[in-house]
Amino acid sequence: MTTKRRRLILSLPDDLDVALAELKEATGQPSSQFVTDVLMESLPMIRALTVAATQAKTSKQQAFQVMQDVLLDALHQGEKISHEVQDVIEEEAAKAKGEK
Repeated sequence: MTTKRRRLILSLPDDLDVALAELKEATGQPSSQFVTDVLMESLPMIRALTVAATQAKTSKQQAFQVMQDVLLDALHQGEKISHEVQDVIEEEAAKAKGEK
């Protein structure tokens, strides 16, 4: 299959390669698609880190503020996902109890 997207060759540590292979086996989703999805979700953080790195060349204080904002946003996103996962786990547990 041909694509107009830019290709990027990566060298993966063994443990990451194994984890991606296991995920592919469990979900049927190609590893490359999973990696692309994760990177797309990280795009705002990547852009903010780019801004911070650029600003660090001229104003370290401003760069630290951007980094702090990025890290706080990442923390909030992680908490949100954690709550969503916990809700799913609780729903599944309630369903399982109802089936017994």
